[in-house]
Amino acid sequence: MLKPARKEEKGTQNKMNGSSSNLLRKLCDGDENMERLLSYFILLEPKRQIPQLSGLDGLVIQAETALRRGYGMRARVYFETAAKVGIYEGDEKTVQKMLTRAHEAFADANSNSTYQEILSQLPRLMNIAKSFYSQQIVSET
Repeated sequence: MLKPARKEEKGTQNKMNGSSSNLLRKLCDGDENMERLLSYFILLEPKRQIPQLSGLDGLVIQAETALRRGYGMRARVYFETAAKVGIYEGDEKTVQKMLTRAHEAFADANSNSTYQEILSQLPRLMNIAKSFYSQQIVSET
């Protein structure tokens, strides 16, 4: 049975606390566009969120199930969330594949533009995300 979309899947841009937001701003070094992209594609509590979301494989299964049932928008959300997991795990190929699948599942001009921006800057985005997560882990301990 298809699970309903969870709150964690709706994006993190408005949930960043001050220290996370400041760290992201610092790591993006004044690049407001990169900061905007990452503020949406960063998982703030990945160690808690990923197991709750059934992990990467579970998200892909849920997305494919949604597609088979004709729920393209829901599938896109699952694929986007899988891309967020890929970013956390530092797996560029997964991020590319999941964003491509998200676009195929339910394309609109806004999301396509965002995906293209991410893919065109993926190595840099992944490096910033890696720094973000490594510094977040240090600050939590």
